[in-house]
Amino acid sequence: KNGEKRAKSIPNFYCREIVAILKNAGFNYLYKYIKPKIRNKIYQQNRIVFIKKSRKYRYGHYLVRSEKKWMDSWINFPDENIKAGFRRRLPEKAIYAILRISN
Repeated sequence: KNGEKRAKSIPNFYCREIVAILKNAGFNYLYKYIKPKIRNKIYQQNRIVFIKKSRKYRYGHYLVRSEKKWMDSWINFPDENIKAGFRRRLPEKAIYAILRISN
């Protein structure tokens, strides 16, 4: 609800809302707190992670694993001229993973 408007505001979406949006689009996902046992699973292709809140990312940030790098939808944050790009490393510690549930 009001997704376009919320995408332009900060904070915008929480993990449970991302999962609900994906479900509404026909995809089956869940989110989990990243415990040490599953930390290595965040490096799988197409894995979505939420990084912790920090001085730079006051509300956290989402990134997606692709091509052995992290796709960042706003790599030049907080620049108003938003650009996407790839990072070799996460800019902060990932605390939640959004996982696809196989049918």
